[in-house]
Amino acid sequence: MLDYTKQAGYPSYSPPSCSTLRRKIRRFLPSELRERNELLQWLFWQVGGLGPMMGQAQHFFSYAPNSLPYAIERYHNETTRLLKVLDDRLADREYVCGNYSVADAESPSTGGRSSRTLYRRRLT
Repeated sequence: MLDYTKQAGYPSYSPPSCSTLRRKIRRFLPSELRERNELLQWLFWQVGGLGPMMGQAQHFFSYAPNSLPYAIERYHNETTRLLKVLDDRLADREYVCGNYSVADAESPSTGGRSSRTLYRRRLT
């Protein structure tokens, strides 16, 4: 993450840190501690689970030089499972955590469509 705010007088690299992230996206983070913790749990779930699994699935579906049925099935199944978790969360609410937040911005579900339906369409 490059910080161009010139606080240091020059663009500086820093590993992704909660303080830098919070400063840049403060308006999308709840002020209530319990709500903020819930949002951060969902955000970390997405960047540590769903994102990497979708990336692996996409790699083995589209870019691997050889078809590897085990890898395709494994990442497809895990991505489908994680998208079901997200779909279940969104079944009775519009947003992942209360109001629109960074967790929604990072979410693959868009426009009220089922994220699993969008994922299946990409496979065909």
